Amino acid sequence: MVDLQPKGAGSGGAATEDTKIKEYFDLVNNTLSLESLKVNMDDLNSKLSDESTRGPYQNAFMQECEKLNTMINAILKSLFELDLAYKGELTMNEAMETLEDNIRLDRIPPQWKKLSFPSERNLISWTENIKQRIDQMNLWKDDPIKLPKVVFINRLINPNSFLTAIKQIYCRALKQELNKTTILTEVQKKMYWE
Repeated sequence: MVDLQPKGAGSGGAATEDTKIKEYFDLVNNTLSLESLKVNMDDLNSKLSDESTRGPYQNAFMQECEKLNTMINAILKSLFELDLAYKGELTMNEAMETLEDNIRLDRIPPQWKKLSFPSERNLISWTENIKQRIDQMNLWKDDPIKLPKVVFINRLINPNSFLTAIKQIYCRALKQELNKTTILTEVQKKMYWE
């Protein structure tokens, strides 16, 4: 039903919609500052330039950082283009209209969903979750040779990559076959800071 409602007609309809889009722009650019959260891959590569320092964990985390940066770049680029269209410097196209509609409806736009992690969150919650994912990678990048004491699997775009890294390290240490190794999870009644 929300999709069928008129988008600009009536008393103040357009002003409300413009407010939602401005609020989302503000969230991305000011509140979360997604541009400043991107992981500097050149800096990270220089810290891991020696092959002996780059293992399965580092490879899994490097992939995560690259995927997060790609996703942030896509978000920022499409929002920048939409802003240019509002200013009259670009012609509004179908992709921009789709983006605009999804922001108004608090949905993840399809062009971002393709690059994203599976999620049923609304757009605002999804965007805030990107910051949590980046924060986890930023904690790791300060000393990329060491594995963090706690890794939130649910904050990884590709958690299987990290789980495979765990199995690789275990199999190398004990000279086991990787394809015959499984991960057993034991749930503990502890918080991550304990």
